[in-house]
Amino acid sequence: MAKIIDRKEKRVRILMAALKVFAEKGISSATIREIAEEANIGKGTIYEYFKSKDDIIFSAFSFFIEESKISISRIKSLTDSPEEKLKKALLFFREIVKEEGMQTFEIMFDFWAMGIKEKKYRSDFYKYLKDFYSGYRNVFANIIREGQVKGVFKEDISPENAGAMIIGMLDGLMVQWILDGKNVNYGIIVKTMGEIIISGLKEE
Repeated sequence: MAKIIDRKEKRVRILMAALKVFAEKGISSATIREIAEEANIGKGTIYEYFKSKDDIIFSAFSFFIEESKISISRIKSLTDSPEEKLKKALLFFREIVKEEGMQTFEIMFDFWAMGIKEKKYRSDFYKYLKDFYSGYRNVFANIIREGQVKGVFKEDISPENAGAMIIGMLDGLMVQWILDGKNVNYGIIVKTMGEIIISGLKEE
């Protein structure tokens, strides 16, 4: 049992190292040797867990998505009012920037670009990206739907459309922040965005 746990922990360590190297070097430029050095293991050990760099890329992306799903479940478990849930869900994106800076977004950007450029990866990456966006979109849609049931938010607004709009705004803001971080303060703008959205959703 201990060996199984040890293998699982080492695999996670390799994937976390891969994500860090991908963020720093870019997926295309990153090497298995650099990933091994970041994970503090020998290069040969990598091949005990992954067949190739492509295998690491897909596994790292899958790991990234699964970690995101865990974050989504935490948001869903909040027991505050719908308005507070919505604020905290948006705050989650601000905290990512505060704690990890641009690294998480750059990884996502790189995976996204690779899925578009490389035909051999396209169908798999599209599936993962679809799941990623669907998960976050549903978080916001469910919060809004709950608010409508409780009479907090307007009933004539589609939760699904509103959820898609919020994710689209966060995504567009992410791109602007990556390209022009000096003039685009992600944290402040997300806070302002939340105030505008909640104001538009609330029953008068």
